[in-house]
Amino acid sequence: MSRRAAREVALQVLYQITEGANDPEEALEAAWQRNEPEDPDPDCFCGPIEQDERAFVRELVEIALENQVELDAQIARLARDWPLERIGSVERAILRLALGELNTGEVAPSIVANEAVELAKKYGDDNARRFVNGIIGSAIREREA
Repeated sequence: MSRRAAREVALQVLYQITEGANDPEEALEAAWQRNEPEDPDPDCFCGPIEQDERAFVRELVEIALENQVELDAQIARLARDWPLERIGSVERAILRLALGELNTGEVAPSIVANEAVELAKKYGDDNARRFVNGIIGSAIREREA
C-alpha cells in the first residue's frame, strides 16, 4: 500500500469517527478488515495494510483527533468567509488530516497539499479540490512567512 492509499484509509477512519460517532479503535479495526485481501470491501478497498502503514494511518488519525480544536480554529481562520459548520464534512476531514500532517513538519508541504487535493478530487464535490487547495496553500504560505 502506498502512502496515498494510507492517507485515504485515514480519511475513511477519521470520517467514521467524527461524523459517525464511532469509537476510534473500532473504526481502525473496521478499516483493517475492509482492506483484507481475502475479503475486501469493494466500496472502499485501498489494498492490504502492512504494519508500518497501519502505524502511519493511526498516527494521522490520532494527530487529527488530538488537535481537532486547534485544527478547526486554523481551518476557520484560513477559510475566512466560510464558517466551519458550512464546510462539508468530507472537506473538514481532509483538511484536519492535511493540516495535522503539515503542522508536524515531517512531510514536504507540497506533498501534503497534493495528497489533500487528490483526496478532495476523489471524495469531495466539484468545488472541493479548489477549496482544499486554497486552504492548504494559505497554511503553507503562513508557515513560510
